[in-house]
Amino acid sequence: MGPIHGNQATILTPDQLNVPADKFEAQFGLSWTDALATGRVMNAMDGCKALELDADGLDAEWGKAKKAKKLVKFGGGFYCGLIEIDGILNLGLGLKPSQACRS
Repeated sequence: MGPIHGNQATILTPDQLNVPADKFEAQFGLSWTDALATGRVMNAMDGCKALELDADGLDAEWGKAKKAKKLVKFGGGFYCGLIEIDGILNLGLGLKPSQACRS
């Protein structure tokens, strides 16, 4: 699979994405394989549902992750961010995650 662009990352499931494993592990201290196994990696559409967030709520959480430098850019508008809600860590994938919640 070739490079992934942000809009694809908001709808494809994480296991369908070509994630640069070295960048992922450098940012989050967890291998991509192990992250997938936890079930806590999700695209923005699924993240909205699982985290019970609307578009504005997800956008706010994404902003917190960005401010805390808990985002990594993989290229082409494809990002991954660590979102923490009630002590539960979730890794979200996408360009502008809140756009996926509006679908």
